[in-house]
Amino acid sequence: MWQWGRERISSVRQWWTPDKPKPPSLPKVSRGDYTRMRYSFENLVLKGGGAKGIAYIGAAKVLDEAGILPNIKRFAGTSAGAITAALLAIGMSPQEMLDELSQKNLMELLDPPVTRGWLGFLDWFPHIPLLPSWLTVDAISMALAAITDRGVCEGEDFLDWFGGILDRHLKRLHPDKEGLDKDITFDKLYHTLGVELCIVAYNMVLGNETYFHVKTTPLMKVQDAVRMSMSIPVVFKPFEMGSGDLCTYIDGALAANYPLWAFDGWYLSIKEEDTFHERLTEGDGEKVRRMFHPEYRKERFDTRNDKTLGILTFSSKDREMYQEQFEERLKKLVEVKPEFEKKREDTELYKKEVDNRQEAKNASVETFKKLVGEDVKEMIKQIEGEDAYVPGLPKFPVTLPMDIPTAEFDEPRFRPGREPIPRTSWPIKISTEEAKVTFNTIFSDDDIACLGVPSKEKAFELLMLDDDGKLTTDKLRKVCENVGPLQLARRSFLGLRLVSTPRQYYSTMLEFVGSNSGISEEDIHRSVAIDVDYVGTMDFDMASKDMEFLMRQGAAATVAFLDEKKSGLETWLP
Repeated sequence: MWQWGRERISSVRQWWTPDKPKPPSLPKVSRGDYTRMRYSFENLVLKGGGAKGIAYIGAAKVLDEAGILPNIKRFAGTSAGAITAALLAIGMSPQEMLDELSQKNLMELLDPPVTRGWLGFLDWFPHIPLLPSWLTVDAISMALAAITDRGVCEGEDFLDWFGGILDRHLKRLHPDKEGLDKDITFDKLYHTLGVELCIVAYNMVLGNETYFHVKTTPLMKVQDAVRMSMSIPVVFKPFEMGSGDLCTYIDGALAANYPLWAFDGWYLSIKEEDTFHERLTEGDGEKVRRMFHPEYRKERFDTRNDKTLGILTFSSKDREMYQEQFEERLKKLVEVKPEFEKKREDTELYKKEVDNRQEAKNASVETFKKLVGEDVKEMIKQIEGEDAYVPGLPKFPVTLPMDIPTAEFDEPRFRPGREPIPRTSWPIKISTEEAKVTFNTIFSDDDIACLGVPSKEKAFELLMLDDDGKLTTDKLRKVCENVGPLQLARRSFLGLRLVSTPRQYYSTMLEFVGSNSGISEEDIHRSVAIDVDYVGTMDFDMASKDMEFLMRQGAAATVAFLDEKKSGLETWLP
């Protein structure tokens, strides 16, 4: 049943259909002269980002053509970034990664819900009589699995898919090496291919992130670590290992979505003087105790490694620290090389995003402007008279009028201590009953819904009456002067997101969870920042053209970074 439903969904979401026969192509980028930078970087760190991670392939193509990628010896990543990091670590080219990732909609890897034990009886029933048609056994099974087994999907399909990629390409790329297959460990990867890989997941038992690496977990399978790192809460069961005190792992994005610091300091250093035996038994015991807490992370990753290059993604709805600086870098690139100007694709995904944004704007900003602007202003004028001054909602950036009249106060507005602060007195020219009739005429039930009151009568009392039950416009003026401008500015500058469907809700939640990258201002100069624009974390069912857009954006961001870096080198080097 679940399998039938999944296949039905997949048939709609397939990237390869008769209507879309053409596979995505890597971006064509003119080869720049980055000779002096070929050996500038040894470490590559990739941020998590779900479907947006396709952009990393475009970035990798530029790094490869610049001669930088072949010199990378250490790779790190979280969640979707962990997938790309692992594939690069085994030696796959950007084209080979594209061939693999473009043929699989990751939504297809959501395997059947857990139905072991007493839940297994559900497999015997196609539908439960007397219940609505939408309440299928599949839906019930998924809900029960999420509650009883802490996740809907087992993750076995993902392991089969990812393990298959590792197996095929390890044997193809390194036919002369023995024992390279899907079960490759961090130790085997290091000693056979000479590459360090770091995958980050969140350990729920210990309450902090775990860095899977040849130094920390040499016998761990790479595919298992990647499965842990992308174990999206609720969607996938946590990955558990060991016995007794189990270690329970979920998506690393919860704690370190952009582990740019992974190769800083001594923690993952494989130098003899940096063994854990040496480091954890020397010096201050209190310092050793606290270094594992997130707020003291820098005591493990203390010395900045300038050989590290990180790649992250951002957009207007999924903002990143120091985004303005990253946007300025891209702007400078386009001024010099206009071929890198952002060119959106006219795809279903893009049109849907445009429609969603317009719908959100219409539903919120314009309605809000009417409610806290025109309606409130009209109500105040009805009570105080047509000549009453009421400031209109500002347009941003704001220019405030200078001729605002001074209101009269019954007593001084501010007093020391905790004495009551009197309200501002404004002229009242109609009765309370007349105001109530006017209120009911101007404001609809939908207008007052945001107040959280059961009726218009209660809304009138909340907005129009003071503590003594007398008519006042003081609260309405607060809306005009403070609440309205603030909320309008927030809606105008932050943008709006629709979260009415499960997909919209979950995509927004994941972007929030992974938004705290933890970078500092000095990390700007070791980070490639890709503007993914209209593509979201859960847009795995994107079209080939959307993938090409992401890869172009990845290439543009990388060229912008390298040009900026090159310019700095030319300033200092002869």
